[in-house]
Amino acid sequence: MADFSINRLLDGSSQAAFSDVETRRLFHPTETMVEKLALRPMTPRQVIEKSMSDEQLSFIFLHQHDSWDYIQIGQQAFLHLMKSCRVFTPFWDIVRGYGAKFESKDENVIDLKSNLSLGSRASHKLEGGRQEVCYNIRYFEKHNRQGAKAIWSERQVGVYHSLDFSSQRSFWIIIQPSERMKLNLQHALCEMEKEDLVLADHLNLYALLATIPGINWRPYLNYLEDLLLEIDEKALNSAVGKSCKLDYVITFSDAQDLERIRRKLLKARLILTSAAQVARSLNAHIREISGVLELNKVPNSLKVLNQYATSLEMHVRVVRMLLDRLSGTSNLVLRTC
Repeated sequence: MADFSINRLLDGSSQAAFSDVETRRLFHPTETMVEKLALRPMTPRQVIEKSMSDEQLSFIFLHQHDSWDYIQIGQQAFLHLMKSCRVFTPFWDIVRGYGAKFESKDENVIDLKSNLSLGSRASHKLEGGRQEVCYNIRYFEKHNRQGAKAIWSERQVGVYHSLDFSSQRSFWIIIQPSERMKLNLQHALCEMEKEDLVLADHLNLYALLATIPGINWRPYLNYLEDLLLEIDEKALNSAVGKSCKLDYVITFSDAQDLERIRRKLLKARLILTSAAQVARSLNAHIREISGVLELNKVPNSLKVLNQYATSLEMHVRVVRMLLDRLSGTSNLVLRTC
């Protein structure tokens, strides 16, 4: 008898069905662009029309033209994909963070949901057992827009994964993956094709996917510090109480620039803190699965995710330091202008 799963029961707490307004905003009315990557490839049409049961490891990539555009798949094709692959409803809440929009709305949500269903145990295998995880991660990446003053843009990647324990088949959906993420996955699958997969190999992919969005944090925070330094120089070296021909000129626009930097730092702190929590939650989930399945090979992702979360938390300390500096600079600017 299958193990009772409270998480599956609580799926009903997520609003699964999209409203008509959401549907028009989320899914492209005419275009479908589905990419896939697998050890035993199927065509994109087969991806939508069939289940993934014939493939041991497969990835489905859903794209947008840009971060505020439709997901390039029709509503019916998306619903069929969800049903045929038995995707649990918490993933629908991740999908709601995408779609066409004209302002930065609903962009503070970062979440992770997981479900572990256990079947009957036989010959040291959990027959019928299955695990699911979904989460989203926000990050920053340089864009190539000509003439734009800001050179960094906020991105989002949404991830769903299911793993069947008895068949050891693994299925992923990734919404708006970066080019680096797709390239690294291609390299990973090339390595996996050289030997037989074990359950730990599937779990190790969590570390690969979770850490790729974090590679730009150091240059992005350096960029914000450079913006702050420009106003620091003016605030700290401006002559007070006397006029000087070569003096720095401080105006209200400097106070506005400081507020823009402050908001960027606050957003960075939110994303960093949330990404660290996602990494630690994935670590705990992998540890739970490893214990239940009594894996002989401990997934390498446990150590990688723990170190990554620690690295993100160190970046949070840098953000706090910059916010403290900004507070002092802001006091000087407001007294001067």
